[in-house]
Amino acid sequence: MAAYIRPPIGASAFRDADGQVIPYGRRWRNGDPPEDSYSRVSHPERFAPLHQIAEALVRHLTADYDARSEDVPAPEGALRSIRLTPSGPDQAPLTFVFTDFPSVSIRAGLLHEQGFPSCGCDACDEDWREPADELERLVLTVVAGGFAEWCRPGFGSRYGSSLESVDGSGSQRGETSARAVSAERFKAARRRLRRLPDGWAAWSPKT
Repeated sequence: MAAYIRPPIGASAFRDADGQVIPYGRRWRNGDPPEDSYSRVSHPERFAPLHQIAEALVRHLTADYDARSEDVPAPEGALRSIRLTPSGPDQAPLTFVFTDFPSVSIRAGLLHEQGFPSCGCDACDEDWREPADELERLVLTVVAGGFAEWCRPGFGSRYGSSLESVDGSGSQRGETSARAVSAERFKAARRRLRRLPDGWAAWSPKT
């Protein structure tokens, strides 16, 4: 099975109103960002490489793993949604949502959803590289079997997920209020996740 390789991304320069190249990722090193930068998004096209990277991940997963790929209805503001369903019942599905921002949103398992970039405003000062790293880490960790979800019912119900890199290089964990999803979806996820006390299984490679 071939390892995933990020596709080559050409260099791009984005300029301000004075024609100066904007050093995204390094602008606020010596102080806080301006107040108005929190509500401003300049050059969102700087995130376009995320579409290329998501497409490369889809190609890699469908070529190397026993998974079915299908286009599914895209939510409002999205260009396309691709759902990958692995062959095993205890393996987490992945949906790649390509937005017109441009950005990519990943839906993993039953309840986890994460956007890349997470914001995109000028105050965050990101270019495509850091969200690309995070996107690849999420997808490849899910596929490797390092992904788990849970539901906590009762007063203040919450659901959450964790990512544990199989090589021990890092972990991520978080929870959010169950009010973010419908009660029916939460209950169904809770029933299903009871049967996955050790988290989702790794995807099966093609033979």
